[in-house]
Amino acid sequence: SLLIEDLEQMLGKGFFRTHRSFLVSLSYVERYDRTSAYMKGGDVAMISKYRLRAFDEIYRKYRNEHNE
Repeated sequence: SLLIEDLEQMLGKGFFRTHRSFLVSLSYVERYDRTSAYMKGGDVAMISKYRLRAFDEIYRKYRNEHNE
């Protein structure tokens, strides 16, 4: 069976693992704060404090590349 690690590898650059049990599509993130990513449609994904800096950098880069 597939593990979240497998999905993370298969999906690639447009996705980020914000927490051990959350894999988010960067295109669906509307906003985020120190603890959560708020998605289009109302879903909320937790952001691990250990992954926050990397998420911030990757999400900013993604937005710049996609002119969002």
